[in-house]
Amino acid sequence: MTSWKNFKNWLEREVVTHDGLKVKIRLEKRVLYGELSETVLTNFVDSLEATLDKNNSYHLFPDFDEYQDFEVLFNERAAFGKKTNQKEVRAAIANY
Repeated sequence: MTSWKNFKNWLEREVVTHDGLKVKIRLEKRVLYGELSETVLTNFVDSLEATLDKNNSYHLFPDFDEYQDFEVLFNERAAFGKKTNQKEVRAAIANY
């Protein structure tokens, strides 16, 4: 992958589906990613989209670096979603 845009395209093509405003794991991918809650996943995708749109009302992703693992880019205290929602979430996606 060469950018967050490419990552988003892959994520939507291979892993997630949208149900209104909620993001869900595709049925066939639940064995691999089933431990992610809809709330965490939706907040993650919202921040991804906000990063692409440069919408600073959300927690934005760090600069894309194809040579860094998710564990490096997103530490265990990473926050996703609207900044008004200050609840921290673990970067569960880092394991995938």
